Amino acid sequence: MDDGPKIGDSAEACVWRSPDGKDSVRLSVLTDRSIKTYYDSKSQYPDFQELTLADHPAVRANEGDPAKDGACSIFLGAADGQVVHSFATQTNITDPCALSQKALESSVPTWPAAK
Repeated sequence: MDDGPKIGDSAEACVWRSPDGKDSVRLSVLTDRSIKTYYDSKSQYPDFQELTLADHPAVRANEGDPAKDGACSIFLGAADGQVVHSFATQTNITDPCALSQKALESSVPTWPAAK
């Protein structure tokens, strides 16, 4: 088994749910890795894409097909040794990756500046 980063991290998260509770977005900070960890492990993810979001390096890294699964993970390199994981789920599966990406793009400008 590969020792790369896992999708199901159990870090504390901020979670937003739709009024019916069926759709959600979860943002969590992972302080034990860098975005390079995902670049180095891209072969472990059938759905992998390098991105730039809000001027930060990011990756879409999923062990399954987001369109079929109704779930999508995007990891954004926030600082050295720190990644923010956005995980979106949608029951009516419109585009969970767009929701995950929008959560990151909307939240980055509100983060405190790194010192």
